[in-house]
Amino acid sequence: MIRALLALSAGAEARSLRRVAVLAVLAGITQGIAVLLIVPVLTAVFRHDRPGAVHALIVLVAALLVHAGLMVAATGGGFGASTRVIAAMHRGLGSRLLQLPLSWFGPESQGRASHIAVRGTLFVATAAMDVLVPVIVNVTAPATIAVGACFHDWRIGSALLAAAPVVYLSSRLAARWESAGESRVREARAETDARLLEFAHNQEVLRSAGLAGDYPPLRAAVDRQRRTAGKALWLSVGGMVLQGWVISTILGAVTSLAVWTVTGGGADPVTAVTLIGLVTLAAGPLRVLSSMQSALSQSAAEIDDVRALLETPALPEPDAPRPFPHTAEVRFDHVGFAYDSDGPRVLTDVDLTLPDRSYTALVGPSGSGKTTIVRLLARLWDVSSGTVLIGGIDLRELATADLYAHVSMIFQDVYLFDDTLWANIALGREDATDDEIRDAARRARVTEIAERLPQGWDTRVGEGGRLLSGGERQRVSIARALLRRAPLVLCDEPSSALDASTRRAVTAALAELSREATVVVVAHQLETIRGADRILLLEHGRIAASGTHEELAATDDRYRRFWSLREEAGRWNISADR
Repeated sequence: MIRALLALSAGAEARSLRRVAVLAVLAGITQGIAVLLIVPVLTAVFRHDRPGAVHALIVLVAALLVHAGLMVAATGGGFGASTRVIAAMHRGLGSRLLQLPLSWFGPESQGRASHIAVRGTLFVATAAMDVLVPVIVNVTAPATIAVGACFHDWRIGSALLAAAPVVYLSSRLAARWESAGESRVREARAETDARLLEFAHNQEVLRSAGLAGDYPPLRAAVDRQRRTAGKALWLSVGGMVLQGWVISTILGAVTSLAVWTVTGGGADPVTAVTLIGLVTLAAGPLRVLSSMQSALSQSAAEIDDVRALLETPALPEPDAPRPFPHTAEVRFDHVGFAYDSDGPRVLTDVDLTLPDRSYTALVGPSGSGKTTIVRLLARLWDVSSGTVLIGGIDLRELATADLYAHVSMIFQDVYLFDDTLWANIALGREDATDDEIRDAARRARVTEIAERLPQGWDTRVGEGGRLLSGGERQRVSIARALLRRAPLVLCDEPSSALDASTRRAVTAALAELSREATVVVVAHQLETIRGADRILLLEHGRIAASGTHEELAATDDRYRRFWSLREEAGRWNISADR
């Protein structure tokens, strides 16, 4: 555990932990020395040697004072180190989460990350503060007593040293039992966290299905966690019983040896009696270690979880990143992609070139690869084969931060922060002027939203933008993209939740934006498709047809069929038979 804790730390945090460990070792040694000094004190008392007893007692008190000072320093240092370690871990976890590919963020991984960021880091900090020092002290003190006992009676000292491997092996066996149980509990807890997040995020669907009060997957996850926790508790109790039995057996064996040294080995009875007391005192720290086994196992398991997350492979960054190109011409060169290495191909040998400052619509049936093309352009995933280039530069040769600084993204699932309407539009452009923000809001039809809100632009929109409708959230997202003036704009169904008039306004805004940026839109709405400079029809992960609306409508049966279905859907109405 100590090595793993040091591996999680770096720089000042690691140095702090090492200082704490050194202080704890010295505290354990002085505690063992203080216990050993009881032997000459008691020996002098039994022999009525008053000056010798006073002298030995003074040395004992001095050792205890040194031990107390070292314990205070080690405990205080552990507290300070734990606060620095938890701050460093939060920074590291935040940085790692930003670097992970989008494919990592499934329901289970989100639940696990939430648990690690809150409970896991707290456990690691607790290990640095409450576990590290006691563990080192309670290991070092008995070891010091065992070595010191050799100077009083080599037979008893040798017996204590010989017992050390037995204590170690029993401790390892108990730790293995504890770890096995804790591992199952952590898996069950991660599943419960994921189901709980799922339950909270999908209340509308669950309530409409009549499952708000009883969600079977959550109930099953909770039941499984309860069962695994019970089994883990029995394994923990078994480990504690094993260690307690081993320590008691060793204590009895060494005590019997001490008695034998008096009766048959010619040892001094006074020294033998004090050594028996010494052995009893040495068993105290071992019992403390046994009682801490559960905390040790849990701390080690949480440390392993934090390390696993910190070591999760991120999207690779170039050693010498190239600057973002002056033009935003997009090219896919024989691109193939699958979301899982052994899964089906979503894109197969895709070749396309989108000119700089153009407006391209991606159309096709569900599952044809439209959204995947947009995600690969944003480098939310890396291609399985081939190359994606912007301005002739491979995306993988650009620094991720530099790429995102030059790309605006408008996706179907719009998330707004619990801040003012004004702040949500200005997100990512803190240097934008008021006129620029108002212009972007006007073009995306957000001004009329502000006019109806009670506090206008200063109205807070709630977590996730819950105080706005879906269409209003989408308009805010479009205004945010318009404000950024990025050279590459990626849109996934930007007008899917808008009414007809707003949809036409957004389509016009995107067309206007294409005068200064390359715009790529995944589209189903007729206005969005018709307004594009170029349309790409995808089928089964391939480019099936390419051209303007007029060209495709005149020459391609698949596109005509697609357009006809869209027109029919646009005329659908819901009616009630009176």
